[in-house]
Amino acid sequence: MALGTDTGGSVRIPAAMCGVVGFRPTTGRYSPAGVVPLAASRDTIGPLAASVRTIRALDRVLADPNSCQSHQARPALGIPLGFLTEDLDPQVRLAWDRALTRIADAGWSLVEVPTDGLIELIDATSPLITAHELRRDFTGAILSRSQAKSASAFIELVASPDVRGLFKTILHPEAPPTSAAYAQARRQQLPAMATLLEEIFSVGEIDAWIFPTMPLAPFSIELEEQLQHNGRPVPLFRTAVRNLQQASLVGMPSISLPIPGKVPVGLCIECLPGRDLLLLDIAERIETLLG
Repeated sequence: MALGTDTGGSVRIPAAMCGVVGFRPTTGRYSPAGVVPLAASRDTIGPLAASVRTIRALDRVLADPNSCQSHQARPALGIPLGFLTEDLDPQVRLAWDRALTRIADAGWSLVEVPTDGLIELIDATSPLITAHELRRDFTGAILSRSQAKSASAFIELVASPDVRGLFKTILHPEAPPTSAAYAQARRQQLPAMATLLEEIFSVGEIDAWIFPTMPLAPFSIELEEQLQHNGRPVPLFRTAVRNLQQASLVGMPSISLPIPGKVPVGLCIECLPGRDLLLLDIAERIETLLG
């Protein structure tokens, strides 16, 4: 078992690529004490482990002891249409189809649900909020704990080329996000996203939805800022985190389970905020189905 931090996928993506379970709880479920803030409204501690059972044990230690359990005999699962299940690497597509077949064959209700308007809200809020909060919170916090004398010096210490490129773009932008734009995103666009997700779950009468954790198959750690995906170059970081932003932005609990196969592929399951124990119930049962 291990603990990481997840702002936009940094627990769930490694889990998917390494064939283990990675859990991002509802934002605020675990204390942020001692965590260096990256984007404070999105940051959370998250555990990684070989099984959902171990994740449950860690959750009992880390979470509010007054949390209530939530049971469903066999919850209805949403299959989101649109970007969350499109443009998948062929190996991811095969694993995804295999997982759906096993779940359906076990008698679970699978309901296709629309995602109209979701990607537009994500694109309008995610870069702005991350950039503003990173510039506001992260720079001072990391410089107080690092040997680097400046933000530019710290950037050069980042080992991952795609993350280093992201830091350069955010910390040295051509047009920094304004406080007014940030406030508007927090006041209007994030509530609109939360309402949209609640409507998707309510209208579809689903308890959770499932989709591939990443559209990408595992890739070399030596890649720079782009990779070839379905015959074209794509930005590595943005493509890797593509499916995971809604949970980070509105605080949904989200878990990545390994789909058994020749290469590691993750199955992501998400519930609405506060339904962490229902999510872990569902995840443990699907983990058993997948084998």
